[in-house]
Amino acid sequence: MTVSGGLFREDRSFGTPLSLATRTIGTAAVSLEGETQRGDHWHASVFGQWQTFRNQTGQVIPSATNRLSEFHDRTQTIPSNDFGGQAQWTLPLLPGHRLVLGTDVRAILGQSEDQLFTMAGPAGRTSAEGKQVGWGLYGEWIAEPIERFTLVPSARLDWWKSFDGRIESQTGAVTLPRDNVITVLNPKLSAQYQATDRIRLGASVYQAFRAPTLNELYRGFSFAGFSFLPNESLSPERSTGAETKLEVELLPERRLTARVTGHYDTVKDQILFVSQGPFSARRENAGRTRTLGADVDLLCRPTEWVEIAAGYAYADSRIASFPPDPTLEGNLVPNVSPHQVAVRVTLGYPDVLQLTLMGRYLSRQFADDLNTQPVADMVVLDASVQKQVGRFLRLFLDAENLTDRQYIATQTGPIKTLGAPLLVMGGLRAQY
Repeated sequence: MTVSGGLFREDRSFGTPLSLATRTIGTAAVSLEGETQRGDHWHASVFGQWQTFRNQTGQVIPSATNRLSEFHDRTQTIPSNDFGGQAQWTLPLLPGHRLVLGTDVRAILGQSEDQLFTMAGPAGRTSAEGKQVGWGLYGEWIAEPIERFTLVPSARLDWWKSFDGRIESQTGAVTLPRDNVITVLNPKLSAQYQATDRIRLGASVYQAFRAPTLNELYRGFSFAGFSFLPNESLSPERSTGAETKLEVELLPERRLTARVTGHYDTVKDQILFVSQGPFSARRENAGRTRTLGADVDLLCRPTEWVEIAAGYAYADSRIASFPPDPTLEGNLVPNVSPHQVAVRVTLGYPDVLQLTLMGRYLSRQFADDLNTQPVADMVVLDASVQKQVGRFLRLFLDAENLTDRQYIATQTGPIKTLGAPLLVMGGLRAQY
């Protein structure tokens, strides 16, 4: 049995005296696993998460670049609860054949209440709330029909329901969105061939789906006078894709391995913020987006106490079809960097003392669907030190943005948000 839990709290400032946020998250999970006498393996777990987000915003006047004063325009309180569980059973059948069956369930409850203000004082309130429940059933057959060849057909059935939605506007008008029930079957077929002792080839074709979240359906928010609007009529996203993979062991004993992956994906009804004018954007289903991408990963272990990993990811992700506004077709999908690089160097032993240095690079991306709000490329360096203390305890010291570099992490309307400065965290982890 494994029991885990956590409590996290953070306080943020967004660069002005009245733009503040606080987040508190509590988590708990219990998992069990075991084997039967005939060799079946089973695993079951349950989890719960409780979260409260409080957000206060202000408007700078007369303009964002001429900051003479600021007034409080909104206080937002967002409590949410998330509960669920999962169970999985693996059955060995014929030699070289295994059957995996599983199910999972999840329930989410969320609400948002906004207190609104103008320069003259309080201006009313708005609220939104809703519930979601989901259930999934999946199975896969892991078969080795011939030597060195593995074939895995699988399928997943999902049922989701969004219900008890309620939206109250600033004027007191109440909207009760209709309940929405979604049932989707997603198949997948993957295969792998061990060409030699050092070369593996793989490929897969798949479908997947994502239900719109309560946040996307019901919660709106604003920042520096720019409003982001929800959409209670959103449809689920449906993804269809294919992937090929090559894994090569370049040096014996896996001292140097490489993996190259290529993929092509289309997403029907992807949920994006679509500009409604100079001061607002609304969540909408894009007709279709497509992504052509590739990944290259290298892992080097020259000695037992040194590990070097490097990875490069390319993703050309664009809006392929958007019938309500064809001028958006061909634009890059917001918040997706076409080029990403990550490098990690780990020194030491995990059961004694271990030092990890990490660097990541993200190329320029756009924060909006119109591709008029570029977010510059960036490089960030992080580090981590861990030391085992006794059998169950581990000391850790993590540092993010070691160079304290000032960079733009994202953009909200006309306002650019800086990434976190040098952040150092330390503590003691206990694991039993």
